[in-house]
Amino acid sequence: MGALLPNPNDLEVVAQLNQRFSGAQLAWIRAKYVNDQMFGAGRTLRRSAWRLYIWPSSIPRAKARWLWFLSSGLSQTNQNDIKTFLEEGIHNTAGNIDGVLFDAVADSTLRVGNYTVERRQILADTATQDVFLKIVLHCGADIPANQAGDGSEPPAEAGEVGGDHPSPFAARPLKASSKKTHKRKQKTKKTTKGKRRTKRK
Repeated sequence: MGALLPNPNDLEVVAQLNQRFSGAQLAWIRAKYVNDQMFGAGRTLRRSAWRLYIWPSSIPRAKARWLWFLSSGLSQTNQNDIKTFLEEGIHNTAGNIDGVLFDAVADSTLRVGNYTVERRQILADTATQDVFLKIVLHCGADIPANQAGDGSEPPAEAGEVGGDHPSPFAARPLKASSKKTHKRKQKTKKTTKGKRRTKRK
């Protein structure tokens, strides 16, 4: 949620959403949906995103801005459209939806602060005619730079099963670059200790 679309925060959220709504993670959501309809009536995108660990973390206030956007930046019509498409992918009544994909694009035909939600269908397998649903958010502009957001925990909603974070899948894996940095720090500490021991002799 920065100055350009899609920006690093947008791309991080898109990657998280694509992961959550495919493969084993989508299978888990579908099974859970029998008793816990995260995107049904009376549920909010903000609370569901919180429960599924979907938020950007590249800058300190990115999470707060994203959570604010889901509840206040999008119109109720936008939110309902997104939930409708998500439910279509989850219920998969035709048995041919392999996953749900997401994207955010700039749209010069929209006024600042306005958004539209587009549903696309992408062929996933020519042999089986299976498809991916794709939810594309068209944006008149990005979230205003002066919007601080709201990172507070959304209250629980009626019908929830499993609490705040029921997903058995990790929130987000440690980035490879972070692991390398951590290893470098450990190596530096060991080297420093070795030098100190040498000086004592």
